[in-house]
Amino acid sequence: MQHYFHQVHLAWDPRELNQAVGFLVIHFCLNTENPSARRFLENLGKQFPKIGKLNRKFIQTVGRIPLAARLPSAFTEETELSLSQIHFCLAFYQGALSTDITSVAAKAFAEEELSRFSDGQAANELVQKCDTLCEEAFNTLAISTHDSDKFNKVFMRYAVILNMALGSSNSFLTIACDFNLEQILNVAAIARVGAHINQHIKVSLQPYEPQEDYDLIITDQMKSYPHHDSARVFVLLGMNYGPDYTELNRVLKQLYFDKLQF
Repeated sequence: MQHYFHQVHLAWDPRELNQAVGFLVIHFCLNTENPSARRFLENLGKQFPKIGKLNRKFIQTVGRIPLAARLPSAFTEETELSLSQIHFCLAFYQGALSTDITSVAAKAFAEEELSRFSDGQAANELVQKCDTLCEEAFNTLAISTHDSDKFNKVFMRYAVILNMALGSSNSFLTIACDFNLEQILNVAAIARVGAHINQHIKVSLQPYEPQEDYDLIITDQMKSYPHHDSARVFVLLGMNYGPDYTELNRVLKQLYFDKLQF
């Protein structure tokens, strides 16, 4: 690049190189597994303060979610690389991301991603959180939020990263199973319940123990649990009763979202 600038008698500006290489990185022309490319992306936040500010803002927001607080360090590093790509593109290339996907499709995809871990009002709150982060990014870079094409495509990427954070967390909902069955059948019943639980919700299913603490107790009996006032109790009408599992997953999503505590 420097040689080219001298050949055509232009003043050499190192920022031009940063932008040129950034263009290649954000459009996936460079392999971000390459150490040099990774170092370049990691330094973008230092060279361009607004990009660094947006990266930190997003990561801090995710870090305040209790279920996401125990994320592997490798995930945080990968997230920062992705955020640098998004924000660099937004800052210097007017958010020219994925011309092959429409604004409407991008928004629909994002909302579907966020609904994996929550339903109803809870899902709406996750959508609103991503929407607010997008508005802050556009305002920081002095870009109009009325440009729905750019906005929805950035919104989609934010939603995917947030969804990945929740899915990468090492946190679980602790669930006890208290069935009126002999031991060997109880093991099979717990496995059957586990097979019906939403795969995106991380749970620890275990036989009920009175001295343990649980987020939820699943039982096939109408009974009280006086030592577990803080735990929800879910009564299964039958192991093969489909609507029960639909409702169970709805309850689990709500419990999972309650732990997010935005």
